[in-house]
Amino acid sequence: DYNFNPLNYYQTPMDRWSAYAAGHYEVTDTIEVYSEAMFMRSRVVQNLAPTGTFTEQFGLPLNNRFLTPAQSAQLCSFANIADCPTAIASGQEVTAIVARRFVETGPRVGTFTSNMFQITAGARGKLTDTLNWDVFGQYGESERIRVDTGTALRSRVQQALRGCPTGSSAGCAPINLFGAEGSLTPAMLAFVGVPTTQTTKSEFSSAQALVSGDLGFSSPFTDSPIGIAAGAEYRRYGGSQLGDLPNQQPGEILG
Repeated sequence: DYNFNPLNYYQTPMDRWSAYAAGHYEVTDTIEVYSEAMFMRSRVVQNLAPTGTFTEQFGLPLNNRFLTPAQSAQLCSFANIADCPTAIASGQEVTAIVARRFVETGPRVGTFTSNMFQITAGARGKLTDTLNWDVFGQYGESERIRVDTGTALRSRVQQALRGCPTGSSAGCAPINLFGAEGSLTPAMLAFVGVPTTQTTKSEFSSAQALVSGDLGFSSPFTDSPIGIAAGAEYRRYGGSQLGDLPNQQPGEILG
């Protein structure tokens, strides 16, 4: 059994910086312009126990250099292959679940960096002694960048298990998933462990015009002036998500 608790954060740390500014100016006794702006940046680091193949299925050649003869024979028997010596010698491939946690990599680290800003600008004033007007616009953007390290790519593990055949990615190094802790060398981990990045963006813009107040007279049924509020608004939202190639392939990032 593997105890993953020591490397998992009990409480996720976060650094956050924010700024806010606002101002207004009276152009005349009845007209005022105003604006406000805000900015926020945060950084969250997530720690998880080391990645691994867990219960993924891989194509495994029976002549893999890191398999012992007994292991190759056992796999051949489990696959119900009649002529095991020939199958092993030829490197016949079987489908196998290789459950190995990459303790040599250290934790999986996810760094989330978020940026957000919003700007508002407008003008307001009196339309009459009892009616006010307000016209303003807003624009804002947010962006979150996620970078994961200490991960591993399924396709590269598969290439390495096959002994790096022709067409494998550059820098391929055969991987030993069958040895004890320490059998994964830095070269093996450097090939399968590729940092991945994903960016999520959103934007918002709006324009509003409002008239509110009262009409200056009341109905026969009350002494309070008749109130009124009317307005128009335009809004636009947009969003996008962009990931690197591993993030675009379901199941490619192990764990």
